[in-house]
Amino acid sequence: MENRSTGSMPSETLPEVNGGRAIPAWTYVGGLILISGLVIVVLARLVISLRSLGAEQETAATQIVTPGSVISKETDADTYKAWGLASLKREGYKQAIADLSKAIRIAPDDAEAYYHRARAAFLMGDYQSALPDLNQAIGLRADYAEAYYYRGATYAVLTSYDRAIADYGSAIALVTEFPDAYHQRGRAFFMQAKLDQAILDYTRALELRPDFVECVYDRGIAYLSREGYVAAEEDFSAAIARMPDWGEAYYWRGNARFRQQKFSQARKDYDRAIALMSDHAASYHARGLTHRRLGNEEEAIADFEQVLAKTLGPNLLAGAKAQLEEMRRE
Repeated sequence: MENRSTGSMPSETLPEVNGGRAIPAWTYVGGLILISGLVIVVLARLVISLRSLGAEQETAATQIVTPGSVISKETDADTYKAWGLASLKREGYKQAIADLSKAIRIAPDDAEAYYHRARAAFLMGDYQSALPDLNQAIGLRADYAEAYYYRGATYAVLTSYDRAIADYGSAIALVTEFPDAYHQRGRAFFMQAKLDQAILDYTRALELRPDFVECVYDRGIAYLSREGYVAAEEDFSAAIARMPDWGEAYYWRGNARFRQQKFSQARKDYDRAIALMSDHAASYHARGLTHRRLGNEEEAIADFEQVLAKTLGPNLLAGAKAQLEEMRRE
């Protein structure tokens, strides 16, 4: 891909970090759910658009060369790189690394080969191995926006958020209309509790890609964390409009409504979340709190008992036990 100071970055060339599924960290204080952070689970999947070679083994792939022709070192390196990319497309990451390593031995100044080998390592979960290859790719090609983006994603997985933010910034400087980079930089800011900066980045990403449902969901989490309950409710509603079976979005919209004392609406959101995620203990806990506010003691007890049956999480267990003990004393 050609890097330019303006223009959009094709999303198919990027890792899908987090897959839109955020796991909230929360604390239980005074019967209320307080968001204390967001644990990013990086679930990377990369879709590459390239011509299929039609074969998996090196012997079959050599059919692209006319029999009897002489293969130069450059052509040989390109062939290994093509095989590596084909393996990446098939999610054959070990084979991709093997082929790309052969390409690098032949052509050690090929920035793309290092970048794609880093991608393969990243997608295998070997983030420490991805970093040196990304460093090498950037060292060979200073304007490699995708490499900066991928290195930022790698640093984020390794919880080096300052470095992640710097790399996402470098990618944005090279490709100004880069919604994925704004989105991921927003997540890194969120992890540092820099909520205003996170919201600014999420908003910019949404300006560039209005249908970016994962980003509007993440912005809702950020608004909720800074007590912007109305804005959070609006963002979760927008996410639900685009993905009506997204259980987590109903759960978090219920939390935003609970904080606004819209208890009947919150209960309906928790009902829907539980219908979609029957083992989601946090939704039972939140619905139990809501039933208590609505005066539905029996329903509240049933929900807190579900929490005890469905989770080993210490905060949820402690919260449910405290609620049950309090109701039994009344």
